[in-house]
Amino acid sequence: MSGNTPVATKNPFSRINISRCRFNVAGVDSVRGHLATDGALAAHDAKLDAAAMAFVLSGSHRDGRHATPHNQFHEDFRVFRANLATGKAGYDIRKSFRDRASDLLFDTATAFDRINGGATLVIQVNGAMQPGALRVPEHVKTNVYFPPSLLEEVPEFGIALARINQIFVEDIALRVISRWETAFRKAGYSYDFKKVDTLPTVDHPLLPSFEGLPRALRFMVTHPRILA
Repeated sequence: MSGNTPVATKNPFSRINISRCRFNVAGVDSVRGHLATDGALAAHDAKLDAAAMAFVLSGSHRDGRHATPHNQFHEDFRVFRANLATGKAGYDIRKSFRDRASDLLFDTATAFDRINGGATLVIQVNGAMQPGALRVPEHVKTNVYFPPSLLEEVPEFGIALARINQIFVEDIALRVISRWETAFRKAGYSYDFKKVDTLPTVDHPLLPSFEGLPRALRFMVTHPRILA
């Protein structure tokens, strides 16, 4: 993750009417512009950015727009990439946006668990693999959130989380990655999925350390060993 601070780039977009903002760089930048008219908010750039993201994406899980054609991306995938730079410049902008959205997801889960007293488990995998990676469990990277306080209180939860993560990688993530590659090519994009030497396969600890604790627990590793 890149942290909470947005990439400092000049906004190439004119401000969009708030009712037409979509969950992409232009839409979020426009909402930030509307919100930043309040001087008190403008002083908190990272929180203002998260607020703009939350405003635009609110209601997404019940908007009735979930359907996608077989082995194709949702319309929002194309909208998200539209009008951005190509090459590394475009990649950096998209990655920064996705990282900030991921932080918002984990922040929301953390805050919800704190007021609820329960436990939320989030396992996320990107469709695109790192160049040189093979479609094998050892090369699949997952981002995992679980309340760190519960993991510290009940260490046995770590074994259960590792099992769940392994099942997710083997039974779901690998198929999602394969589908992503098919959809990417169908959409007319070009990408060399093996443009560098193949990555080595290595063992990973059951519960790797993460500097973000206690903010969240994230397995930035793949296919953890199961101690059973």
